[in-house]
Order: sequence, then C-alpha cells, then structure tokens
Amino acid sequence: MTEHNQGHRDTVAAMLRNLSHQDFKDFGTELMAYVKPVQKDGRAVYALYAADGKLLGVQDSASLAVAMGRHNGLEPVSVQ
Repeated sequence: MTEHNQGHRDTVAAMLRNLSHQDFKDFGTELMAYVKPVQKDGRAVYALYAADGKLLGVQDSASLAVAMGRHNGLEPVSVQ
C-alpha cells in the first residue's frame, strides 16, 4: 500500500469514528439496500429492504430482488 493510500484510509477511518449515532444510522441510507430471504404466504421469496429497514418489494428470486434494487439506483447486499 502506498503512503497516499494509507493516509487516505486513516482520514476516512477518523471521519467514521467521529460520526454521531444519527449520522452513522443515516450513512448510506439513500445508496444501499439489502436482500433477505423471507416467507410469504407459505413460500420462500426474497425481500428488498432500504437501509433504514423499509420494505421496498418482494421477488421470487434473489437475482430479481438485486435487479430491482439496482434498477432503482441502490446497491443491494445479501443478508441471511
């Protein structure tokens, strides 16, 4: 790692350590979503949630839920 990269990482780490609880809670809210397997009407489906926990939609497959998130400008991550 170069000195520049290490300095940048240290700066970012310091900024993150100084976030308030509310800032940390809101961090990435408009950019990220998560895909989680759930049961609906007795069948396995995949729910897409906003970073703040709001349900955005349900799809039959994880790949469709990810595509739905990306189509709406979000970067989905999978959780179990």
